[in-house]
Amino acid sequence: MRRLTIDTSEGTVTLRNGDTCRVLHGQWVVFYLAMALRARAGDAPSPFLAAQELYLLGAWPSKKFESVGKEVARHLQDLAEEGMGEFVLHDGRTKRWRLGLPPQQVRFLPTLERCENWLRQQQLDPLGGIEKIPRPILAWISATTRALIRLEQGRIQEGLDLVRAAKAENAGSVLLGAIAELVELRLCAKLGEYPDPDDWEYLSQCEGNIGKTLLIRASLAQALAPDFDTLGAAIENLRKVTTRLQLLPDINGLGNAYNALGVLFRRNGQPDLAEKCLRYAIALLIASFDIPILQAALFNLGHALSKVAVDDDELREALRLIELDREICYALGLGKDSAQGEIVAGTICLELDDLPEAERWLQEGRKIAETLGDYNKAGVELLHGRMLWVQSWNECPGVPREKEVILAKYREALDLLSRAGFPSADIEHEMTLIKKGEQPKWVK
Repeated sequence: MRRLTIDTSEGTVTLRNGDTCRVLHGQWVVFYLAMALRARAGDAPSPFLAAQELYLLGAWPSKKFESVGKEVARHLQDLAEEGMGEFVLHDGRTKRWRLGLPPQQVRFLPTLERCENWLRQQQLDPLGGIEKIPRPILAWISATTRALIRLEQGRIQEGLDLVRAAKAENAGSVLLGAIAELVELRLCAKLGEYPDPDDWEYLSQCEGNIGKTLLIRASLAQALAPDFDTLGAAIENLRKVTTRLQLLPDINGLGNAYNALGVLFRRNGQPDLAEKCLRYAIALLIASFDIPILQAALFNLGHALSKVAVDDDELREALRLIELDREICYALGLGKDSAQGEIVAGTICLELDDLPEAERWLQEGRKIAETLGDYNKAGVELLHGRMLWVQSWNECPGVPREKEVILAKYREALDLLSRAGFPSADIEHEMTLIKKGEQPKWVK
């Protein structure tokens, strides 16, 4: 009797025809599962899985599109030679395929629902991962980021305390819990402790290629710090891990990509997508321990949130992200090639009507900008000009008494920005408002 068993937990698909049995892995699990689910649905536009649809699933996008149909055609030829040709029917061997078995001869493991969820995670969707991350995760970001800082500083127990706080702030997300446990495992390795990742609460639940990659990174944390007596076992473990890595996503690369995508969405006037991409990027970058790019993503998310904040609570959330960016800078010496964090933080403090904090950020930004180019210097002088405008307005609403002093500071910022080759329309507009004696938008 013919039977097809698809097991997404093991990453296998088993074809059985009487005494003949064939076990397939990798891309073929995706191929057969996509056909099997289409056959069960009954409402698909076509019973056939087309090459262009398969190309968007699993490992298939890593190939040239014209290779997809050719690989399936070779697979069909192999099946025919083994007496299993009826498992897959086609409408053009390189174009469209469907399952040749009735639904009752197909078994899904661990469950049909888990298999459906697994396939959804294999779909190539540049925005598909952003919905995995809940919005209220500032406490989680803060705790995990600071745990990474403690890891770099060798303050392991403090890092472990922060990770425990992070796991209590994962907003119900298995992915965030798993990433916190990955950081915890890295910290444990520094103490010579190597618990089994499969026994952990969240790492064992995280599914799809991202989940597998997190488990592999957990294995690496153990394999790269072996005792001399277990070098042989460590080498064998790494060989297995390396083989599995060939079919999985590069979390570091994904984190970089989503960070860049978030910036582009912000510049394109799509703040909701920008925020979602950047939250996802931060989670992935924490998982990859890529602190320099994590620092950039923290700034980018804080900057994006500050642009659309509607109340003081949202402004404070944005400010906390910028503060985390600067905490990395001050603790590890990273990110001193830009004063934008200080400039944005100072601007947020102006909107929060906290002039002393705005002044503190201005002075910190000025120290850094002294060694940088005109663009950063322009931002610092513009922040200074805005502070003078607010102070003058608070002292005497209406036409500011120190109007020429304020305008001189704005002209300095305008000249620096123009020399750096950046647009200056916003500065020119604010200068017009100053001349008219209108209220700064930062004054409540």
